Amino acid sequence: MGKCVYCGNELSDNVFKAKAHTRYFDVCGNRCKRDMGTYLEKDKKWKQVMYLMIFAGGIGFLISALLGKGQYGMIGAYLGQIVGGAAFFLFPYPIASFETFESVSIKRVVLICRILGVFLMVWGLVLVIGLFLQV
Repeated sequence: MGKCVYCGNELSDNVFKAKAHTRYFDVCGNRCKRDMGTYLEKDKKWKQVMYLMIFAGGIGFLISALLGKGQYGMIGAYLGQIVGGAAFFLFPYPIASFETFESVSIKRVVLICRILGVFLMVWGLVLVIGLFLQV
């Protein structure tokens, strides 16, 4: 039958439709329809912030790659990694095409983004702290 684009559960015979931009997607109930609407509102508001933070993190990597020298040469890269991780954790809106949610539910995308964000932030902090603890 198909899966709910919000929660990923199998759809029953009683399918609800939720609008995302110009298309309608199948969801399993009013709660998922409401939650999908909330996600879409936040996506519209915060996606650009997420992309800009990831871009800023990439600039940190670029600066370190081009100009980094000495013991603290990689600090820009590590700080950029932390900024990129924060973007994924705080703003889990990476999907540009909502058709993607037909194969990976919104809840799963949010979970993956948050796990990735925590990993990037923690590893970046470990690397920054390691720089300052070197003798």
